Amino acid sequence: PPGPQHSTARRAGPGRDISSRTSLRQQQKGMKKCFKQTCETCDFVQEGKTVKLNATGVKVEINDAVTCDTKSYIYCITCRKDRCRLQYIGKSVVNFRTRMSQHRNYVAKKMLHKATGEHFNKPGHKISDMLMTIIEKVHSDDPMVLSVREEHWIRKGNTKYRGINRNKG
Repeated sequence: PPGPQHSTARRAGPGRDISSRTSLRQQQKGMKKCFKQTCETCDFVQEGKTVKLNATGVKVEINDAVTCDTKSYIYCITCRKDRCRLQYIGKSVVNFRTRMSQHRNYVAKKMLHKATGEHFNKPGHKISDMLMTIIEKVHSDDPMVLSVREEHWIRKGNTKYRGINRNKG
């Protein structure tokens, strides 16, 4: 009988654990801060396994373990302000830290031609209102796959009409 000193993991033959790798991976999925000393993005990271798309109420389960070092992903920037909570969805192949630094620069340098630069420079808004997370790790090197996934999430979150994303053109 399993006691405090006995393992409760099921075994398939001598020393072979049959608990699937998938269940272990499931536990590790989600956004986590990297905690590197020089990382300025960690202060803005929304940690967790799920993200709510505020305009539609859709709950997104992050499909992989992701951090500030992750490359090739779809991300979401949420405005922390209680009366706002608008979101921006984008894609990138550079690491998350670098891409989020670019978005913070759009705000700091008042680059109003950029969607996030405009939003976070609105009255009552500031750079510290930005909350950042990856919503999907894209496992493909095809740039078209990344673009299709970005459009999928923009539609799912309705972020062009009830968010920060803009209609191009």
